[in-house]
Parts: sequence; structure tokens; C-alpha cells
Amino acid sequence: LKHDAIKVLHSISQQVWKTQQWPQDWKRSVYIPIPKKDNAKECSNYCTIPFISHASKVMLKILQDRLRHYVDQELPEVQEGCRRGRGTREQIANIRWIMEKTREFQKNI
Repeated sequence: LKHDAIKVLHSISQQVWKTQQWPQDWKRSVYIPIPKKDNAKECSNYCTIPFISHASKVMLKILQDRLRHYVDQELPEVQEGCRRGRGTREQIANIRWIMEKTREFQKNI
């Protein structure tokens, strides 16, 4: 972004942060239906993708980055989903380890 655009976006973001009011234009999204199956006659055969304003995306990213530290402190260590640097591989490995140990000690889960 150009310097002037960054200044304006920064000013608006500060205002949103202070007032806790989201600009009306940022609340609007356009949903685009995407067919997920060949039979496009039924609504259930579509998924929708929302297009939101770029300014809203920037503000959401700022909020996400600011809140991540606090949220990570509140979540238990075993919570892997939707956390940066963690994923399903660790959870699958944990489940496999538990299954191996239950077989080794002939226990039921």
C-alpha cells in the first residue's frame, strides 16, 4: 500500500479500536455460490465464499495478531486446532501413541 493509504487505514483502525464500532461498509460481504457437485439444481450442492472488504481483512488480521497471545495463554496445551504452529499431525501422533500403549498394556480405551 502507498503511504497515504496506510495512514488512512491506520487512522480508521485506531478509531475502530477506540470506539469498538465497526464501519458499516466493513460489515457487508458478497457471497459467491460455488457448485460443489454436478447437480447444481439443489442449494445443498453449493458452497459459498464470502468476499469482504480489504480494510476489514486488515483490521481482522490486526485483531487476530493482538489477541493470539492472550488466547494461547488461556487454551490448554492439548488444544492443537486453529493454533499457529500446531496441527492435526501432532494430534494424530498422540492418538497413535495412546493406541500403541493401550495394546502394549492390554487395556481398553
